[in-house]
Amino acid sequence: MGRLYKSTRLRALTLDLGNNNIGPKGVQLLAGLKDSASLESLVMFLNKNNVGPNGARVLSQLSEARKLRSLELYLHENNLVANNARALARLRELPSLETLTLDLGINNLGPGGAQDLALLREAQRLTSLTLFLANNHLCLADVTALSELRNSPILKHLLLDIGINHLPRGNARPLATLAQTPSLISLRLNLGLNFFAEEDAVALAELRMASGLQTLTLDLHDNKFGLESAQALVLLRESTSLTSLTLYLRGNSFLEDAIADLKHPTMEINTYF
Repeated sequence: MGRLYKSTRLRALTLDLGNNNIGPKGVQLLAGLKDSASLESLVMFLNKNNVGPNGARVLSQLSEARKLRSLELYLHENNLVANNARALARLRELPSLETLTLDLGINNLGPGGAQDLALLREAQRLTSLTLFLANNHLCLADVTALSELRNSPILKHLLLDIGINHLPRGNARPLATLAQTPSLISLRLNLGLNFFAEEDAVALAELRMASGLQTLTLDLHDNKFGLESAQALVLLRESTSLTSLTLYLRGNSFLEDAIADLKHPTMEINTYF
């Protein structure tokens, strides 16, 4: 590993170490990649590794990698807690970072534990952000905070996964404010396996107001959406900028014909039941 740190030619590195029980000590070695003088792209699959709170905190040291432009950290099922999200939010300090993927799914962030990730909006050059936060017992405070990513002046691509969090009806409403993200051109929201209902669909339909949004994907499977929800979602066709709309709707209580009016002459629309 030490040779990797010292290499002056290494530009891109992918490490697939999933399910190897490397633990915090192994992660300490990996964090040494921050000292690479040439590394621009780093992908690390560390799923199911018993990284734990201490290991994730160590990984936040990658914020010192001065030339890193693209970073993907896959850390699901590692017993991470709220303080780890706070530590990983330090990655916003990377001066060259343009693309960031954090997979923190199936951990123990707990209610309020994901709020600090909204600080990633402060990253100087970040234009593409993917956050996998499924199955973490999140709450309304987390959704509200994450919606503040809209305050990034340069964010163009956002994927936010908050599925399987048992969020009650009404808790998706803050996501409608993502329409205010000034540079956003593609948005995917994975909201499946919660308890979202009509008022959430009405709010999500407001995403049609996003002035520059071109691609929108809403994964709404297995919630509590009914006929009124379908009527609200049909309003997405009124967007003046969307060229592609995809809806995943299985496991809800309205029938396919309830959304039959979702048609547009110039917009590619795909619905999956």
